[in-house]
Amino acid sequence: RESGCGSYWSNEAGTASALPQRRAFLLFESTIDAGTVQAFRETEYRVHGDEPFTLRVGETCSALAAAHKRHRVDCSAYITACNPFSQILDDDANAERHAALGREISQRICSSRRRRSSPWLSGIA
Repeated sequence: RESGCGSYWSNEAGTASALPQRRAFLLFESTIDAGTVQAFRETEYRVHGDEPFTLRVGETCSALAAAHKRHRVDCSAYITACNPFSQILDDDANAERHAALGREISQRICSSRRRRSSPWLSGIA
């Protein structure tokens, strides 16, 4: 993609055949251990908002494509504060980290874009 966003194995809105032939970060070529890679592939990454949907590693997501179209963007990122650097934390610690990340993102966006609220902040505490 011209934007440089995503790779064949990502959840980008486009299809794999529409992508230029180039080397990209692929989980199976990663230095991350196989068990952690498998855990990433088995995880559901839930996107909250007016029209919630779920992302899965290695699968194209039509709901993500629709969200990109609605918001007039061609790529996006899934950001989480849970289990940093693939170190498993308990649910309470992950919830605390998630809430702190939401506050940080909200503060940064609100301080840099004062003219209106962002639809991407739906569901962030």
